[in-house]
Amino acid sequence: MSIVSAPFLSLNASGQFAKTLVATTWKGKPVLRKYTVPTNPNTTAQQSHRLKMTNAVRIWRTYFTNADMRESYQTLATLKGLVMSGFNLFTSEVMPIYAATISLVATQTTKTAATLTFTTKNVVDGIAGTEGGTFDLWAGTSKNNLQLHSTVAIAAGNLVYDVHVLYPATTVLFCHIIKNATTSYRSGLWEIIIA
Repeated sequence: MSIVSAPFLSLNASGQFAKTLVATTWKGKPVLRKYTVPTNPNTTAQQSHRLKMTNAVRIWRTYFTNADMRESYQTLATLKGLVMSGFNLFTSEVMPIYAATISLVATQTTKTAATLTFTTKNVVDGIAGTEGGTFDLWAGTSKNNLQLHSTVAIAAGNLVYDVHVLYPATTVLFCHIIKNATTSYRSGLWEIIIA
């Protein structure tokens, strides 16, 4: 059903007219175009992409529900200058790397003057992280000035970073984790006060 306010296309119109015309806006201007039936090629590649999107949404809703973790992705999206939510950034990061062995930071559990501990979960099943290899902690006292701090591997589902060398107690620390030697984010941008 179409909706028209004021004379046709003079102010605002939207919707379809008997499956022949569609009134909409384009670049802020009202336009009228021919109605076309949306295509659905249903190819193998398209089905694969849809499955990745479904899994990314399921992962966010089921395993990564910690409010601080979700806020960390929103902070990272803002820092990167992206016009998207933390959820959208999370799904865009998870979709290309979705696999049984991929682990992401789920929560930041310990913050002392000596260590930062992050709990990880595998993206496929939500159990404690088991991904091999090392993970880089990028940290700094400013969101815009993060430097590679240290690199560790997952042990018992946790990433434990020694931070006492550079950051004394009561320091506000910004950090995120990247899979070593890649550009694959494994966490959002955390704001942590070292206790």
